Amino acid sequence: MGWEVGVDRKFAEAPQFYGLYSLIILAASGTILLPGMPLIKIMFLSQVLNGLVLPFILIFMLVLVNDAS
Repeated sequence: MGWEVGVDRKFAEAPQFYGLYSLIILAASGTILLPGMPLIKIMFLSQVLNGLVLPFILIFMLVLVNDAS
């Protein structure tokens, strides 16, 4: 998207990145803080999702790294 990214940048240099980063952290912490949430089940399902998505991310990264142009 052409945004400056990275936590090594200042907020003034990358406001879109920090806004999205903060939104994700607030959404995750808000979900966990809801009363009655099954935290172990959420943790387990997040790890299952990570395991399912990991091969696709690795393939995408290999394609990016091996791109000659």
